[in-house]
Amino acid sequence: KQFSWCNIYQSYSWGEVKRKYGWFPARAVVKDINGKIVSAAQVLIKKRFGCLVGWVPGGPLFFDIKSITPLANHFYNSKGLLKYLRIYPMAPESEENAEWLASEGWSRPKNRFHKSMTIILDINEDMDSIKKQLKQKWRYYLNRSYSFSRIFRIVTDEKDFPPLINAHIDMCINKGLRDSLGLEELTIIKKILKEDLMVFTTYEGEFFTSGWIIARFMDTAYVLRAVTTERGRDALASYFCLWEAIKYLKSGGCKRIEMGGIDPEDNRGVTHFKRGLGGKEIQWLGEWEQVNNRLISNVVNWLI
Repeated sequence: KQFSWCNIYQSYSWGEVKRKYGWFPARAVVKDINGKIVSAAQVLIKKRFGCLVGWVPGGPLFFDIKSITPLANHFYNSKGLLKYLRIYPMAPESEENAEWLASEGWSRPKNRFHKSMTIILDINEDMDSIKKQLKQKWRYYLNRSYSFSRIFRIVTDEKDFPPLINAHIDMCINKGLRDSLGLEELTIIKKILKEDLMVFTTYEGEFFTSGWIIARFMDTAYVLRAVTTERGRDALASYFCLWEAIKYLKSGGCKRIEMGGIDPEDNRGVTHFKRGLGGKEIQWLGEWEQVNNRLISNVVNWLI
């Protein structure tokens, strides 16, 4: 809690989710001479090609980036076969931090798990104020979306997950996207995160039209996935669904929403939609890798 950019991907629960998929969550902290924690990390470790690969989504957490060196050394020294370590600190990018990482032997990976740019939507104000910060076109589509007849439903039972998952799979196929999310994974995430994993959906009669999968950690919500069917796009269902989700999250104590990655070059549609919310754009420090054997780096990046 003491780190400004603590996040769900460095939480104990997320580590337990990944444990179900063969990752071993190893956790460590670094303290200064006064016993104060200055950095922390949850490293997901998996054996690949006879060596251990480490992945730190959303971390390490730190006050001074130089404190991640003893963390990295700890994992290299305690895990004798660890040859590859990738980090993804969700801290705002700075030229100074990037230069320091490069000077310490960290480099940018060829292929990345996550987009480094995101939008943070502040929902700590009243709903009228939140609506006023929407871009004009987003507000117009939101108002129009309420003219369609539909049902907003928060799904809590795994037996009701298939329509959303099937629509997500169809969307990935149509857009040529690679995504491992399926019914089994969503069910596992729900069982571990419990009420902190919310699935918001809209239906027109019996037809699923849109859905948002959002996880909550402390007072921040994190968009994990979103999907809209062709019928849903025609009826602006995603606008309606997200707005109702924002109301629900706000009533539950959330103060902000991390909207997930945006990519102005390769995914203009999603980027335009998220920018329409009027939130704050942030460029994270992003992904960096450190490797003892360059061949391992090439193989890992080839597999991603």
